[in-house]
Amino acid sequence: MLIVVLNVVNTTGEYVLGKFAVHAAVAQFGSGAEPLDARQKFIGGFYGDFFSYVNLASLLLQMFAVSRIIAVPGSGRRHVRPPHRGVLRLSSRSSGGRP
Repeated sequence: MLIVVLNVVNTTGEYVLGKFAVHAAVAQFGSGAEPLDARQKFIGGFYGDFFSYVNLASLLLQMFAVSRIIAVPGSGRRHVRPPHRGVLRLSSRSSGGRP
């Protein structure tokens, strides 16, 4: 159920952000056919800047917050697995046998 809620929140947020970007572009350049190229460049630049900031925030959180959260006793270090286990499982399924 939590996954459904997260998907609805994510989808709604992207819809609202898209509407905001389009509305801002129309408010700045007008809604006619002539300024279409300018509106498209504006929206592309907006999304480029937005996702750059989102990626930077994600990087900083992963670098500084996640390492400290995992270091706290009882916070789930047992859930951290080396990546080779998943690769071995996938390779055994694809080859039809056991590794």
